[in-house]
Amino acid sequence: MLKILIITPAGKINGTAKTFTTWIKILNQFGYEIYLYSGRGNLAKWTENYCEKQYFFEVVRFEPSFSRLLQINKLVNSEKIDIIWGIGTTSSILGAFAGILTKTKYLNILNVSPRQHIWPINPKWKYPFVGHNVTVSQHYCDLLINESKIPKDYCHFVPAQFDLDELNPVFPEDKNLKNKKLTISLLRRFDKQKVKGISLFLKFVQEYNKNFNEYKFNLYGDGDSCEEVNTLVNKLIKSGVNIKNYGFVKDIKEIIINSDIIIGSERVAIESILCGRPVCIIGDNGIINFVTENNLELFKLDNFSGLGNLGKSTLDPEETFDLFNDYEKLLSICNLKFCHDEIAKTYDGKIGIKKLIRLSEIADPYNDRFKKIYRILSATIMMYGTKIRSILNNRLLIK
Repeated sequence: MLKILIITPAGKINGTAKTFTTWIKILNQFGYEIYLYSGRGNLAKWTENYCEKQYFFEVVRFEPSFSRLLQINKLVNSEKIDIIWGIGTTSSILGAFAGILTKTKYLNILNVSPRQHIWPINPKWKYPFVGHNVTVSQHYCDLLINESKIPKDYCHFVPAQFDLDELNPVFPEDKNLKNKKLTISLLRRFDKQKVKGISLFLKFVQEYNKNFNEYKFNLYGDGDSCEEVNTLVNKLIKSGVNIKNYGFVKDIKEIIINSDIIIGSERVAIESILCGRPVCIIGDNGIINFVTENNLELFKLDNFSGLGNLGKSTLDPEETFDLFNDYEKLLSICNLKFCHDEIAKTYDGKIGIKKLIRLSEIADPYNDRFKKIYRILSATIMMYGTKIRSILNNRLLIK
């Protein structure tokens, strides 16, 4: 059976650790030997029983690090790895480089949303054409084709995978909805890239606070902008809104089932639909829209980040409040059972893993080796040159 090495990003992966856990669990069920190369954290704990071996690296100041590349090469040779999966921008470049050097099949899995902050500051920098690329967002796939000029045949949209055995839907009851006191839960990372969207949502609650006094708002998340979120939460509490921030949580299934409406995006949104709950997508610019049978396909294309939906069916504050205020109307528009069935067809982890294996097996580490090495080195030099210049410029500004 194939031996697969999975290389994860060096940064925090709390939001995607569940995705990787699902992959590894299903791969283990299929009989593959999994070798994880990762930082220490939740992912390593959750997948310990599913991995053949786990290897850990220490995060250094600048990535991709030469020491990590040497460690990966050594690991590939010593364990006789058949396939390398590099996940994320930096880790996929490292995985591709190791695959080319060791003549091992590899797959670049860019499982992030097409936000501006994932690209280096230099607008000339492009993801190098060094092999087959998989993304969980069609929008991101289009960026690779249109901006990085990677041939379409080498860019593949494979939706994120979920373990459907763990996510049995519990649909809201069809009775006593008119006077129901709603519990609205927001699940999101409180980091500097996403805090603006959270702030705009909380300001929306503040604006309609007199109408939301009988509602319960629960926030679940953590990050480097947690204090900013807490400041807004405390302000709402003083104005009489029933709201609480519970911080980071590992298992969100029970939270979703015990909520009436979920505010979130990406994996949270998909998992909520699979659990049978109405979902309001929130992006970097605040509320986008509720997921309905009419916009479901549009949201699927951008992995439920809301980026592909901007300007197409975005709710204004009055429309948003109207739906929050009429749960029966909201449930009717969302058509939860239809959305659940459609999502279950697309995001079945077992089907997704089979696609990733097929794509891995067509990879050719021998083709254009020296061109690929040149492209990786060029992209890496430009990436680091940009980061170093940015640091120096910031220091000059401070002085």
